[in-house]
Amino acid sequence: MSTKRSSILSIIIYFHEWFQLFTFTVPTLPFTQDRSVQLTLRSQALHISIPFTYRTSSSTSRFECLAEFAATGEISSLIVPFAGHIGERDGEGNTVLHISAKNSQSFALKLLLSAPLPRVTNGVLITALHCAVRAGDPDSVHYLLSHGSGTRVLDNHKNSVTNLVIHYLADAYNEAIFKEILETPGSSENELDALNEEGFSALHLAVRRLKLSLIELLLEAGASINAKDSAGRSPLFHAVNMNDVEIVQFLLGKGADPNVEDDSGETPLLLCMKTANYAIMGLLIDAGADPNRKNRNGNSLSDSDDATVQRIIAGERRSITDDISCLDYLTRLRLSKLMDENSKWQQLAAELGCSHMIELISICSDDSSPTMILLDQFEQMPEAKISRVRSALHTLREEESVKLIDDRFIY
Repeated sequence: MSTKRSSILSIIIYFHEWFQLFTFTVPTLPFTQDRSVQLTLRSQALHISIPFTYRTSSSTSRFECLAEFAATGEISSLIVPFAGHIGERDGEGNTVLHISAKNSQSFALKLLLSAPLPRVTNGVLITALHCAVRAGDPDSVHYLLSHGSGTRVLDNHKNSVTNLVIHYLADAYNEAIFKEILETPGSSENELDALNEEGFSALHLAVRRLKLSLIELLLEAGASINAKDSAGRSPLFHAVNMNDVEIVQFLLGKGADPNVEDDSGETPLLLCMKTANYAIMGLLIDAGADPNRKNRNGNSLSDSDDATVQRIIAGERRSITDDISCLDYLTRLRLSKLMDENSKWQQLAAELGCSHMIELISICSDDSSPTMILLDQFEQMPEAKISRVRSALHTLREEESVKLIDDRFIY
């Protein structure tokens, strides 16, 4: 008989009118070439030598796997001869899974995952899933999660995969990876509010990077809108500091506290006075921020001797402009989500007298919102007014879209 390394060998022996089954693992032997050996079984009543061939090479096995691939087209057959090496590591402790994930080789990773795998980390406690997230490869992330890779394994910075994904996405947003991780059983809402080494949660980072779509997803996933960073500042503070009217408006609409104080006694209103953003100042007051409320240092907005600040406190706001160029990005984004669905943007284009643009927009909108492109093109036309867009939407009975225009913030 012959056997390959680490084989399970079963032998039935007939001895004095009885049969005995012996099952055991053939050990790995220090041979570099195939060799004929004797297997000896010895006891008080038994002494038997069994000849067999110990095979060190797997040439036959490799051919059989190649033949199986040739016959079935099942490419996973090609990895079988190398399955024993998948758990081996390079000088940095990386397995071939880590290497595939780091280099965004999702096809190679999928092939390797067809073999039984150990769940291992490298020398700095990084799993292949950590690597796939850092590489921004949604396919690799999907394959690893589908094969049971855990999201709670911690790296050397004590980041779980979920936590790592969220903070990485705040820098390099990848919606596919974000959704894949959050929809994985075991992901925790608590991890959404965890602070990184700089003292920011994922929502703080998303606001600081001005990534509105990520902000929306984080809030939908359960991130706390009033979560504080290491300095006691909520995401609203960072939006005010970034002078981004649309994100301020969005956060307030989602319930952000306009009267919150940070650890130094700063409030969004007082911060607004420092940045001289009067549009945001008016927006905060309209949302309930109290200009007469004194902070822990005894300061309030009403103490300001700035005439513009006093007029805003008294209720003055900027006048409404009907030019389509004044339609803010947030409203455009929300309109696009509604009108892109079922190609309703084409009906809007027809109502706006832009039927001639439909074919070109359809060609150009593979990776973009056709509604966004339509609004950009409509802006170049004479008499491009917000009121015309509203009227067209009303004619189409798109009342939710009409409400978006009516409720938008004017600045």
